[in-house]
Amino acid sequence: MSRRSRLARLLATVLVAILAALTATAAPAAGDALSDKRKAAEQQAAANKQAHDQLAASLEDINTNLAQAVLDLQAVQQRLPAAQAELADAQATLERSQREAA
Repeated sequence: MSRRSRLARLLATVLVAILAALTATAAPAAGDALSDKRKAAEQQAAANKQAHDQLAASLEDINTNLAQAVLDLQAVQQRLPAAQAELADAQATLERSQREAA
């Protein structure tokens, strides 16, 4: 074997050893970072679900309150014509009384 091919083999072996060492030390660090990111994403997802559930409950309350407000408004609108007629009668009675008193 020539000196040049031995040197090339030695260089290739050293490079493979260096790459193996770098890969072995980098993989757990990358795995830890990935694990940390996953935990953070899972925590954010849980927080988002909780916020969604609270918002959904609030919307249910709002829908209930809105439905009641619509029913109340309809009841007032139904009584309004009779109340306006009573007011007109009362104003007419007042005007007659004021004319008679004068």
